[in-house]
Amino acid sequence: MKNIFACTTLFCLTFAPCSASADHPHTIMTHESEKRYFDALSTFLSLPERQRTTETYLAAARSAWALSLPDRAINLFETALKRLTPDDVTTKVRMLLSVGTIQLQEQKLALAESTAKDALSNCDQLPPLRGEARFLLGSVAMAANRYGDAVATLEQAITDLEGARRDEARLYLGRAYLMLGDVSRHTAHLEEIPLDSNWAPDAIRLLALSSFRVGDRKKAGFWAQKGKAEFPDRFVDSWMEYLAFNDLYSGSELVGIDEYLTQISSRYPASDLWVGVIGGEIEKKLTSNWVSSNINRRNGVSTTSVSKGVE
Repeated sequence: MKNIFACTTLFCLTFAPCSASADHPHTIMTHESEKRYFDALSTFLSLPERQRTTETYLAAARSAWALSLPDRAINLFETALKRLTPDDVTTKVRMLLSVGTIQLQEQKLALAESTAKDALSNCDQLPPLRGEARFLLGSVAMAANRYGDAVATLEQAITDLEGARRDEARLYLGRAYLMLGDVSRHTAHLEEIPLDSNWAPDAIRLLALSSFRVGDRKKAGFWAQKGKAEFPDRFVDSWMEYLAFNDLYSGSELVGIDEYLTQISSRYPASDLWVGVIGGEIEKKLTSNWVSSNINRRNGVSTTSVSKGVE
């Protein structure tokens, strides 16, 4: 489907009529800033080569990228790179990072790694960009399942990164350390991601999953409950419901179980796998409580209702 879309876009660009303002390079940047990517790219292609500037090449490259034309975008970025002066290091690094990111998205990992290293070699004295280059290099290592390389690079990257990108790097570190079996560092990095970060829901979900993996169902339930409370729109799946159930009803008490069953029945189909597992867990608890209650009665011990467990 992606290739069909790309071919259709290229066809339209090839035969698109020239814009009346095609002789004004500024129009290309305006179209791109307004997210009119098709107009930006088609206007650029109608410009004579002598009127194309580095800025128009960049706007056209970003537009091609947005239109899912990765090869065209890389070609435009690389052409723009050739037009730069030796002093324009910052722009060069930014373009290399864009090219490397596209190569990573296209799973051209060897090319992406080479481009990331090229970017890193040009920004040793530019901490923010140095962090971005290391983040890209670490992302390539993650994609190649080289988790040891990933953590070594990303640990360096977070010292230069800020804000959302730093949070994203911590999320990657959390995943890498989990794959390496280092649950302590995995947890430490994920817990550093603030709740107001765009990456917080992913971090909480991963913490719930890793807790369940190591057999700590109580903690897995805690994280699932936290996710449901803080990000209700992101924690609507029955898998997270099951983990949250382990926190809500970790003991033998089943207070409010009828209301709980009514709620989950309205959210998920009866055939849902994890709803079925929840039902099985509840049945086991009810059976266990019933057996305990009858044993206590025979031994002369007072009991509460089944829904509250044994006193």
